[in-house]
Amino acid sequence: CADLILDSERRLRLNVAHPAVRYLLITLLLTLSAGYIFVAASFWIASRYAARGDLEGLQMAARLRPGNSEYQYQLGQHFLVAQPSPQAAITHFLDAVKLNPDHARSWFGMAEVYQVLGDAERQRLALEKATAADPTTPEFSWQAANLYAANGDTSNALRKLKDVMRYDPGLMSAAVRLAWRIMPDMDLLLRDAVPVSAQVYANFVEFLISQKQ
Repeated sequence: CADLILDSERRLRLNVAHPAVRYLLITLLLTLSAGYIFVAASFWIASRYAARGDLEGLQMAARLRPGNSEYQYQLGQHFLVAQPSPQAAITHFLDAVKLNPDHARSWFGMAEVYQVLGDAERQRLALEKATAADPTTPEFSWQAANLYAANGDTSNALRKLKDVMRYDPGLMSAAVRLAWRIMPDMDLLLRDAVPVSAQVYANFVEFLISQKQ
């Protein structure tokens, strides 16, 4: 067995020593190194273009890194805020979630566009996707709760307000007030909207006292 191993090692050394084999190995190493350098450089250059924040820079970054959902999201934001074009914004947000279905901010951006367009059903679906992808971001849940409340969907509105109260003390009072407007019933709110939290309970009791309840 030892002789076989030594024989194999000798053959390997002879093969590597052959000029053609050395040439192939060097070519392979150079190709791999060039590929790595190209990928690393494209990451760096794309990030530099994106950091400019203008449309041309973002478009160049997206071309350099077509698989990067964040650049598509930033383009969507550009067409939502800086240079309003709802259809262009939706196109880029859709590209972002195709690349990364869990990109919550892109779903939320779509919801904002559909709100501008007055498409409540698509806005609702986009907000559901946003809150499913990131249930701990109160901003998403707050908007979803308001949309549900406006559409008379009490159950889902209270469900989203519960998330708001759980994750954002700053919005807690507003969430409690909205929940009371939706369903002015202490027992139902304790069951469906108020999370088990001493801080939320204290805020809820304070609100009830202010309402002489």
